[in-house]
Amino acid sequence: MSATRSPDLAEEHVLCTACHSAASNSDLLPTLKKGTENFRSYASLSELKLSSLSGCHLCSLLFGVLRGSDIGSGSVQVNLFVSRSGGAWLKVGILDPGETREKIMGELSVFRNLEGRLDNPPEPASPFMFPDPSIYRNARLSKSLSHDVSAALAREWLRQCVTSHKDCALAANLATPNHGYPTRLIQVTGDENLNLRLVLTENFSKSKPPYLTLSHCWGAAKILRLLLDNLADFQHQIPFNQLPPTFREAARVTRQLGHTHIWINSLCIIQDSKADWRDESKIMGDIYANSVCTISALTALSSVQGCFAEKSPDGKETTPRNPLAFRICHLPHGLHVDCHQRLDTILQIDRSPLPLHARGFCRSGFWDPGRCTTAPGVWLGSV
Repeated sequence: MSATRSPDLAEEHVLCTACHSAASNSDLLPTLKKGTENFRSYASLSELKLSSLSGCHLCSLLFGVLRGSDIGSGSVQVNLFVSRSGGAWLKVGILDPGETREKIMGELSVFRNLEGRLDNPPEPASPFMFPDPSIYRNARLSKSLSHDVSAALAREWLRQCVTSHKDCALAANLATPNHGYPTRLIQVTGDENLNLRLVLTENFSKSKPPYLTLSHCWGAAKILRLLLDNLADFQHQIPFNQLPPTFREAARVTRQLGHTHIWINSLCIIQDSKADWRDESKIMGDIYANSVCTISALTALSSVQGCFAEKSPDGKETTPRNPLAFRICHLPHGLHVDCHQRLDTILQIDRSPLPLHARGFCRSGFWDPGRCTTAPGVWLGSV
């Protein structure tokens, strides 16, 4: 990795020694003449995964083909096929012990011309413009959606959304209404070391500040809640380290998006007061509707699983986000390898509806650069 590159960013087009040797010494790649060639092999899926996580761009693309597959103890075989017309593919297969022929699991296209494959959509295809192209590019290379480089893109999206898009700007202007404003908010200050405290909105002497909301599944976990006994203490300080991961990450996202206030139901409604629950539940729809944006922890079954899904679909293994699996890779001889079109990403798991979508009070505003909703939201997950 280059000395000037952020450790939070993956480095594109870097090949491991074996992949670089396979591409450089290929008989077919220089001319793309018709034929078949054994290109690369791995003793196991674990070997391929390790090389992928070590930063090889091509191994990351190959692992993307197999991610989520149960291949047992078989080896991974990669063969290069070039058709008579010059079309080329790297076909990824599994060779089980005792077998002589591999089972093809998928393929990656190999091509020369990058035209039409650039991932930054031309205007006016996108409603967003980036005066600093690095904001968009760096977010695409972020090793985690929780990193500041990812937040910079979300912050720019949100800024443009609420200032330039007609319906979104209208919704943003409703963030300080006279009716339906929360009785309490959580004030978040600091950057590295966050400080949280409960504030009574009736004490705001001037204008009421904009705020974010959190939409999440409570689950069965026992979490820190606002109670009559700790109401006074919370107005002094909410113990950050005692909060569940989803709350801590939502507070950090609040600061990353440039805001200082967030509403979280279990910390802003007195949980052992029927009267407070009755009063606040009456305006809960307005609280969400009038927030600047809603942070939605879509895949978490409970508040202890966090906002950022970085586990395998079975929930047993931590799988760091590898943005290289989504990026075109440059090869020797002026060639390129496309990403797999059927990547098994965390948010494409066979779980419908997602946990948050099954929750009663749910406003998970899915907000992306191609489609804004009336009330913008931030979609948090591993993509």
